[in-house]
Amino acid sequence: MAAGINQSAGKSVTSALESVAATLEPFASMDMDQLAALLRDAEEYRRTGILPEVYSGKKAASPKAKAPKAPKLTPSEAVAKLRDLQDRSLNLESSQIAAEVKGLASLTQKELQEVQKEFLGVVVGKKKDELVAALQKKLDDSRASRERVQGILAY
Repeated sequence: MAAGINQSAGKSVTSALESVAATLEPFASMDMDQLAALLRDAEEYRRTGILPEVYSGKKAASPKAKAPKAPKLTPSEAVAKLRDLQDRSLNLESSQIAAEVKGLASLTQKELQEVQKEFLGVVVGKKKDELVAALQKKLDDSRASRERVQGILAY
C-alpha cells in the first residue's frame, strides 16, 4: 500500500485501475504510438465535435507513395560488382549471376562500353544487349574455367 493512501482509498484506486484495464482491452493489439494517436483523435472529437477524416469514411487526400528508386549504378561500381560476381561464381547459381548482370542494362550504352573496357579490356558489341551479353559470356566462361580447375584439383 503506497504511503498516504488509506485502506478504503486503496480499494477505489484498485477498482479504478481494473476498470481502465478492462476498457483498454479491445485496444491490446495496438502499440503505444497507435494508442496515443487514437486518444489524440478522441480528444479532438470531444473538443470540436468533428470526427477526423480517418474515421468519418471520407478518403483523405494523400500523396501517392512511390517506391524509392535504387541509386543509379556507376561504371566503377558495375566493374566492382562484376569482379565480385566472378570471384563468387562457384558459390552462385548461374541464374543468380545472370540476374545480376541483367541489372547492368540500366547503364547507358556509353557506360557499358566503359565497363567492358575495364572488365574485359576491350569493347565487344555495339548495342546495349550485345554489351551486356558479352559481360555475361565472360562470367560464364570464367565460371566454367573455375569448375574445370576444381575438377582437376579434386582428381
